[in-house]
Amino acid sequence: MGYVGMAEAKDKGKSQPLRVLIVDDDEQVLSTGAEMLRVLGHEPIEALGSQEALRLIDDHPEAELLFTDIVMPAIDGITLADMLTVQRPEMKVLYTTGYMDHAKTLPGILHGRIMRKPYRLNELRNELEYLFPKRGARED
Repeated sequence: MGYVGMAEAKDKGKSQPLRVLIVDDDEQVLSTGAEMLRVLGHEPIEALGSQEALRLIDDHPEAELLFTDIVMPAIDGITLADMLTVQRPEMKVLYTTGYMDHAKTLPGILHGRIMRKPYRLNELRNELEYLFPKRGARED
């Protein structure tokens, strides 16, 4: 993952930020993804793994997007999305994985699109713009 274009994307707009529950079991990937969200003008709520996400969701009713890794220990991202969208049916979901073939074999309903890891800033921006057409990237 690179920070290509991150500086250029900073502070370009005035739209309301998205509140994003970002979940990954890899601390570095989680941190990088959260920083990308900040650069795009959004507010990440970071969860290191699914179990932490389940603990955080009740404290963050403002979260409107679950951005989750799929392949994680204990509770995979597809199961996590199943659990959270029962509680919060209005919550949108964006999955990410470096193991697309394995992810396709997991049971459960896909509640959103899948973005392949490693993802770049412009790919994340495009996905957010698709999910939230007027709020995906905070630009003029």
